[in-house]
Amino acid sequence: MTYHAKITSKGQLTLPAEMRKALGLKAGDSVDFRKSETGSYELIPRVHRIDDLRGMVKLDEPVSPSDIDQWVKDARSSANTGIS
Repeated sequence: MTYHAKITSKGQLTLPAEMRKALGLKAGDSVDFRKSETGSYELIPRVHRIDDLRGMVKLDEPVSPSDIDQWVKDARSSANTGIS
């Protein structure tokens, strides 16, 4: 299937709704463009990875892996008891 999109003077591109739906994309999502061996380009939805979060939270003191393990246990316990 072929889709048509127009590039604005600012270089912006609007993906057709049917294509966004098929790719599971919504406002604010990112995509990558990759050149294939044949010279054509592929549009790939960017999957958020845990590495994308690196540096988002600044802490006053170092955090150990055991601290993180405890936070996860606490969060799971709260989720199971309905405590918020």
